[in-house]
Amino acid sequence: MKKLLSILTISTLTTSVPAPLIANTVQTCVKRDVSALTSNANNDYLPLNKINGINEATAIAVDSSNNIYFAINKVSFVLKQGETTPTKINDIIGIIDSIVVDKNNNVYFGTSDGLFVLKHGETTPTKINGVSYALAIAVDSKDNIYLGVDKGAYVLKQGETTPTKINGIDKSVVSITADNNDNVYFSLFSDYVYKLAAGSTTPTKIDGIDFAAISIAVDSSNNIYLGVDKGAYVLKHGETIPTKINGVNGRVKTAVDSKDNIYLGTDNGVFKLQSVLSWVKTNINVNLVDKSKNIAWLRDDQLVANGQVKVKMENTNIKTVKVNGKEMSQTNKVWEFDLPTDSTTVENKDYKIEVVFTLDKKSYVGQIIVSSFLSQPSINVKKNTSVIGNVDSYVYQLPTNGKVGDITLTSDLYYSDTEVNVSLNKPTSSTNITAQIFGLDEKWEKNRKVFQIFDNQTYNLDGSQLDTYQGRYLIETEDNATNKSSYYVVINKDNLTPNFWDTDQGQYFYSWANLNGYNESIKKLNATELNKIINESKNWQQLASDSQFATVVADWFKTNGKLFSKAPLTKEQVVAQLKTQIPNSIKIPAVNTSNYDINKVSFVLNQSDFKPNDKVNITVKYNNATAEQFTLQIKDSSTPDKKGGDSKLWIIGVVVGVLAGLGLAYWLFKRFVFDKYFLPKIKKKPPR
Repeated sequence: MKKLLSILTISTLTTSVPAPLIANTVQTCVKRDVSALTSNANNDYLPLNKINGINEATAIAVDSSNNIYFAINKVSFVLKQGETTPTKINDIIGIIDSIVVDKNNNVYFGTSDGLFVLKHGETTPTKINGVSYALAIAVDSKDNIYLGVDKGAYVLKQGETTPTKINGIDKSVVSITADNNDNVYFSLFSDYVYKLAAGSTTPTKIDGIDFAAISIAVDSSNNIYLGVDKGAYVLKHGETIPTKINGVNGRVKTAVDSKDNIYLGTDNGVFKLQSVLSWVKTNINVNLVDKSKNIAWLRDDQLVANGQVKVKMENTNIKTVKVNGKEMSQTNKVWEFDLPTDSTTVENKDYKIEVVFTLDKKSYVGQIIVSSFLSQPSINVKKNTSVIGNVDSYVYQLPTNGKVGDITLTSDLYYSDTEVNVSLNKPTSSTNITAQIFGLDEKWEKNRKVFQIFDNQTYNLDGSQLDTYQGRYLIETEDNATNKSSYYVVINKDNLTPNFWDTDQGQYFYSWANLNGYNESIKKLNATELNKIINESKNWQQLASDSQFATVVADWFKTNGKLFSKAPLTKEQVVAQLKTQIPNSIKIPAVNTSNYDINKVSFVLNQSDFKPNDKVNITVKYNNATAEQFTLQIKDSSTPDKKGGDSKLWIIGVVVGVLAGLGLAYWLFKRFVFDKYFLPKIKKKPPR
């Protein structure tokens, strides 16, 4: 059944996104004004840092608050962010072989006695039924749990109680991990590393890893980190040869946190490996000027915002900050500026923020992109009026000279996910038109298969004719006045939308969709589903972002937050007081806040111990987004707020005091005035 799909045109956006969204490579900075020792790549690594408080780790994972969960054989611990003494986690039975954290900060422990989960906010793990042994574990975005055992791998799908075996893996699985796109990676004992692509049922070997790995982790750029018996390696995305990570030896367990910091667990402790990009993102604070607007990470190195943003960086290691090549001013190593600088600017533009910093006498350059989208893409549904005729089932049109991947097309391109009927429209009854339909190969070139169509003929294309590659056709027309035209048509039921995301139009639309709550999963939709979202987007009500929630909750605490104690407090006790005050609902003008979840609010403090009257520096987090730091003072009191009670007692005290004063005045007057002068005269006065 044919479906009428729309052409997508985004006429208001004129800026170009730097690279295709489906290419997960990290952009490389341009080297400028730095010494010969300078590194100029976002994905270069800084020197290893050993984490205090952990002397050994046989399994390791990190949650979104940078709490480190680790195990030493049968005992598990958590080293909370900012602390130096780990806390033991009880009630986990068996040798702990693996630990993983899901998107909701639930922590899973795979042991020789089964699978245990420590739910976010709880202190006692519970055993998951249906799993008797878990050598390796991973959890994808849909909460499906992947399990590695002695002879194969299984998946325990969300809501089910019986694991299903994964085909193609029959050896012992020593490590599993899942990336942001739900691709799952398996490291096999005495074998290699395999990848189970999202939606696939059979894993394939990853080229370039020709050795056994005892642990595996993947960052948001699809770089693969491998722990082996004698060190660690990284296979960077797009490369085929792993690179050894210097500074660690012996058996290494790997983990990656939400900011792409890499943790290496060894017999000598845990080490943190940070990329240049991660350091820049840690030290930059970007907030919206108008809180009714929205901001989101489009890629790990690119922010998109539909309002003016305020940027702040403060670090003595920073040498210079540039925006699109212009050096920004600073005061006492504090950089503050707005993008765009003029609040009345309405253009859409990319701002490249380049940061030069120095660590251990070596300079590094990192960058992020802030893309300013100050007007919503306009989406118009158009009827095809080309001479091709009845191409009435397309999802969008790519204009002449548009690019698909690396190919620049010389004519208009129509995409369809259903059969296309090609007929010829005659401008007049005397016009004669002929057309040739060519099959195309993977390079968009003619494959020598052709079909000729004349007046009053209709030819059906469904992707199977003319030995075409992925349903690609070229239609060339000519009339009796030798006027020539050509059109590309693609019919691809199974692999349509990735081509769309290759185009500038697709990138622009994804930017807007990302600001309205959609993620990478939108790219997996078929043409019909995608077109529904395109049509619905005209009436999108903007959903609040994590950064908006973090900022608004922080603003609420600045005005309403209170801390109190007559005795010293630990960080946990301060956080406990703050948690009792988190607002149950949030309102942001002109923004839909129905997605607010009080359980996603957390707090980061600047130290571990506090005394009455101390000022506490507090950062509010919502998921992974953070707000600007603010300060609350601990009131030297045993109750949080006794202003109401104190005022009542004060009033009572005043009343009692006034009455007591009046009583005393009456007694003094009677004793020394009335009794001494008036009373004797009254007694001497004769009766009538």
